[in-house]
Amino acid sequence: MSMQAGMQLEWCLSQERLARQSKRYKDMLLDWIEKTVDEVGARAVSQLTREKWPKAQLQTRRLLYQALGLDPLPPRVPLPCARLVGTLEREDYTVERLVLEPRSNFLMPAHLYLPKKARLPAPAVLYAPGHWMIYGKTEPDIQACCIGLAKLGFVVMVFDPIGQGERGATFEDHARADLLLSGLSQEGLMAWESMRAIDYLLTRPEVDGNHIGMTGASGGGLNTIYTCAADERIAVSVPVCYVTSFSRFLRAMRGLNWNNCNDLCNQVPNVIRDAEMAGLCGLIYPRPLLIINGWLDPQFPVAGAQEVVDQLQDIYQAVGLDRLRLTAIQADHGYDREMRQAAYGWFQKWLQGKGNGDPVPEPELVTEPPDSEELKCFLGTSSIRSWHAIRQLSRQASRSLPDLQLPKVDPASWGNWVREMQDKLHKCLGVITPEWQNIAASSEERIDGAERVLLSPEPDVVNPAYLIWPENTPVSKAVIYFSDEGKLGGLGAGFLSAVVETGSLAMAIDPRGLGETAPLPPPVQTVATLDGKLAQKITQEGETLEFEAATDLLMLGRSLFGQQVFDVLHALRFIRQRAPDSSISLVGSGPICSLLALYCAALSSDVSAVVADRLLPSYHLLIEEDRQVFPITAYVFGILRIADIPHIAAMIAPRHLVITHPLGADLQDMDVTECSSRLAWTFKVYQQLNARLPDIFGEIPIRDLVALIQ
Repeated sequence: MSMQAGMQLEWCLSQERLARQSKRYKDMLLDWIEKTVDEVGARAVSQLTREKWPKAQLQTRRLLYQALGLDPLPPRVPLPCARLVGTLEREDYTVERLVLEPRSNFLMPAHLYLPKKARLPAPAVLYAPGHWMIYGKTEPDIQACCIGLAKLGFVVMVFDPIGQGERGATFEDHARADLLLSGLSQEGLMAWESMRAIDYLLTRPEVDGNHIGMTGASGGGLNTIYTCAADERIAVSVPVCYVTSFSRFLRAMRGLNWNNCNDLCNQVPNVIRDAEMAGLCGLIYPRPLLIINGWLDPQFPVAGAQEVVDQLQDIYQAVGLDRLRLTAIQADHGYDREMRQAAYGWFQKWLQGKGNGDPVPEPELVTEPPDSEELKCFLGTSSIRSWHAIRQLSRQASRSLPDLQLPKVDPASWGNWVREMQDKLHKCLGVITPEWQNIAASSEERIDGAERVLLSPEPDVVNPAYLIWPENTPVSKAVIYFSDEGKLGGLGAGFLSAVVETGSLAMAIDPRGLGETAPLPPPVQTVATLDGKLAQKITQEGETLEFEAATDLLMLGRSLFGQQVFDVLHALRFIRQRAPDSSISLVGSGPICSLLALYCAALSSDVSAVVADRLLPSYHLLIEEDRQVFPITAYVFGILRIADIPHIAAMIAPRHLVITHPLGADLQDMDVTECSSRLAWTFKVYQQLNARLPDIFGEIPIRDLVALIQ
């Protein structure tokens, strides 16, 4: 290494240490997300007028079905498979213990409360439990609501959602990110099970099928909103401790990392872009909607619920504002007695034709011990988890997607195919535009031959970068480097110095969410426990809020991975501006950045060569792997409906592609032969174009690697 190159490198390293210590950009990504949520959500809510909503409602419901992974709807397993396990007789009601199969291999334990003194058929209410994981449907407050409604003359059905009660008290079943790759979602599983519960209620002679309501608190309120928005058979909706504007919600949940990265129920893809909370509630219109929130609930602010109600006023005026109400109770997060009494009165008015919708007293009632054997539906076992059924569903969904056919590979037709794929990828990733009129950048610090630059691909977003220029050499080649470990991590400093010594311009950059710009959690985090309470967790060294940022952006319809692609493409244009005659290579190191390098080269003809260090060669590996340890940023919603990684890599052809240290879904090294096999589609394209085949190395000296892209 020359003396100047050594000085340049040492200067960059010292600048990086200072930058990391300052944590100047630790809040940038989440601040930008919150601002963007406000802007995007406002556009969605603007459709909620009497003039626009009749047409917009149809489109929004169609988009919701797509986001839930319910377009097309799954096959309806015949419901005669519902099995009666036993009954529990009480003075005013009977409890039937049932096991249903809402989807093949998914077993759902349920209770059906049948009133003894009601005129039949009677109105019915479906109760959706929230994240009270241990007892699920037998949680005392849930029992109380079901018994209270039964004593008031309603048929009531309640079931254990996935990962709760008799289906295994674990958050793990709520965080299967692999579903996203095939265009499915966790809430879609829950909503479909609720819709199947409605199917079952309609088979019961005791139920008046024209008068069915739904309620639930927290995750049950979430389930209520999405199911009622999707299923118009539900006549009355009472979500509890859930409804608030997404703008308020994300701010209230900031820094919690979605329960230590174990919750994918709330994060419905594209929901903020397509609807916001008011738009979801607007899908319930013109049906009666009572929103119940607690003044002391820190997660779902009453102020945000009031915003939603205000945004719904115009459309509900057409049918009568008595169909829309917000009730705020001096209570914490839950479904306490005062909240239940508000729900009783609302259901009585709109399902039984009694009263004015105001709260009614809760009947005297006695609940069973939540762990009572008399309440169990799975006999002879403590629980039957849905983990394996979800994994099987994810694998079936990925295998059922049509294979991407190898196109006719000649220079003319190949270019057309690549352009079609680029359009699809832009939409899938949420990359707003591949072009920029202006390149925003400013020089922050510099020494002879080295410079610290702040790129700004869009307002309020900064990508810190270092530029190292070759000594006394006209620039004909440039390399842009980025790493999961930060711009000087991974292959890092040694690689950059080797690049400069060849006479090339080297740039090292942090796309948003990486390196300096990684969102950092507070020293102490709040997480939910299995019994629905909150606990404190000490933040560990190296922890980031990647999961929170990635899933917030999932709801926003602009994937974090897509925004990182946007940043690298902006850096590419910046280098093209600074070194207009140079050939440019991209080098991405790490599970995410290796994929970034592939995608950016696939989307831009400005790239002459690519190095993907620590590359996963197929998304299907993530679905085949039992343990989910791969970064959440990689799970792009619906990507397998467009392409797998071998197809993205093929879009780079005939340009040079180098893969080093390939990875499996377990983040362990993969054999080069297996990687080549996984990329067979890519190799076929390169062969048909008579191009140099991709190079794949388990190990390669850095100088040899640099020589490959010169």
